[in-house]
Amino acid sequence: MGDKQSTLRPEKLSDLSRDTSFTEEEIAGWYRDFVKTCRNGKTLSQDDFKRIYVRIFPQGDASVFAGHVFRSFDTNKDGHLDFREFLSLVLVTRRGSPEQKLRWVFRIYDINDDGFVTKDEMHKVISAMHRMAGKGTRFPTTESTPEKRTEKIFGRTVRDDDQRLSFEEFSEGAVSDPLIAQLLNSNDS
Repeated sequence: MGDKQSTLRPEKLSDLSRDTSFTEEEIAGWYRDFVKTCRNGKTLSQDDFKRIYVRIFPQGDASVFAGHVFRSFDTNKDGHLDFREFLSLVLVTRRGSPEQKLRWVFRIYDINDDGFVTKDEMHKVISAMHRMAGKGTRFPTTESTPEKRTEKIFGRTVRDDDQRLSFEEFSEGAVSDPLIAQLLNSNDS
């Protein structure tokens, strides 16, 4: 564990700062936290990522949803998040524009990465969200089960008989969904 590099080279810091809206100081802080979390000091495994989510959402089972979030940022599909992928996650969730957040949410739902969201894919993600929320969480009557929420979303967004959503269809439906609209318009900055 002594070989963990706790600081980034100045040129790497400068590049990351230029590519994101974070200052070099913010990036250095995120990097220190990232290195502490990584078992190998270089990349975050999916299991480590799930453990983080489970600590953040202890009231339910967050592991399946964490896997969907992880997949959406593992851009090279190697089963690990390197620091750049991790910083992309932080950037989108903390300071992303509504468009960036919408594309991220779409990637979470698009489990097979084919550019469409099927009813089955949406049901799997919504089921994972319900499990993460825990048994004590109250949902509106029209969304009290993953099946009801999936049907509600598909009922108002699918324009044709193919039973899958393109990004454009998903976008149109998302802006009229209060939960997604709230997510798209929130920022930590």
